[in-house]
Amino acid sequence: MVSTGAGNFGSDPQGVDGGNLGNGVGPGSQEQGGDQVGGGLEGDQLPNGPDGDDGGSDGSEDSDWGPMLDYLLGPCMRIMMLPSPHPEDYDLDLWCVSVAPQQISRIVGPMAVLTLSYHQLAVQDHKDYAKYLHLAGGGCTMRIHPSFKDAVLKALWERFHIIAHPSAKQLILTKGSPACTVAMLAEVMVQIGVEHVRVASYGMKCPYRLVEEDLGSRVPRCLALHQKKNRFDVGFTYYPYHGTERFREEILLAKRPDGIARSQSDSYPLLLELGEGFGSVSLVPDHEAIKRLKCYSSLAHSLKATSQKDMKSPPTTAVTWNRRLNSLIEKRATMGLKDRAEICGLRFEATVWARTANEAQQIVHQSGYLHPRAYSHSPAHPNVKMALDFK
Repeated sequence: MVSTGAGNFGSDPQGVDGGNLGNGVGPGSQEQGGDQVGGGLEGDQLPNGPDGDDGGSDGSEDSDWGPMLDYLLGPCMRIMMLPSPHPEDYDLDLWCVSVAPQQISRIVGPMAVLTLSYHQLAVQDHKDYAKYLHLAGGGCTMRIHPSFKDAVLKALWERFHIIAHPSAKQLILTKGSPACTVAMLAEVMVQIGVEHVRVASYGMKCPYRLVEEDLGSRVPRCLALHQKKNRFDVGFTYYPYHGTERFREEILLAKRPDGIARSQSDSYPLLLELGEGFGSVSLVPDHEAIKRLKCYSSLAHSLKATSQKDMKSPPTTAVTWNRRLNSLIEKRATMGLKDRAEICGLRFEATVWARTANEAQQIVHQSGYLHPRAYSHSPAHPNVKMALDFK
């Protein structure tokens, strides 16, 4: 981990004592028949102190035992001992589902405003939909088979007098950016015979308790094959040092252990020399439904929250370098105004192929991949495919 040099924390209850985390089963827990991490510890408990008190209790915060125990355990063991989140505390960060036009209003809302697509969005989805027409965007993105392009534009004019000029690009609908409601566009698609709409949304990290619609469910039989290609990104972010005086505010990073083959993994070091090769990691597990796993610091979220500008490419000239440096100084100043615990989180995220959002949630829960214990390793159990080191 990398110290932020920060002082005390806020009072949010989501700390190492569990907070609003549940008691779900993680890999290595007794419920799954694995070895308990830390020689029989309960996952969210620390060893008893000299007086017999629970080492994680508030009573030990001000004693000399707490800091000494923190030093002896080290950051990696403390991360392994975090409580497992309950499935309802998972969040849905991306979904791409196939639905009938009549279902879109139920998912997004009939009065939600959409902008007819005038550019091609970089939607991460199944390869079978790479050549689908970008129809509209707003609260979600919609794509349909490109053969309906002219019919959609004609029907929008005839039914609602929406003036839209076709784009010269095959997979983009219009040149301009006219708008309509979800109900209007759904009515047009039903009229011209569209049976299948690919709907997607991403980047919201919505807790599952607020996912009211089981996305991808109750589709017509004609969409059964498409339903098997629905994609969901399910994740959870740990903030183990937030809301407690016990632990320091530290940036948590990950990397593949030295000497282990990449094995379809990708690493993205952060913070230059300070990071010592640690950063974000992407893994491909041996799992039928889960195709990709990611582990990264909430520092990435905090940086994106300052601005998306200048985030995608490095500077190439002295002028752009100076501009980027000034931008970085501004970002640091902006982040410094907030609770520094925001950059001290560690996120795990799984990309799942499943028919519905609820099915994806269950697949991820049963896998245990959203807990650090899934990535533990030792000389006796090298865990070559999944092993991670934390700092």
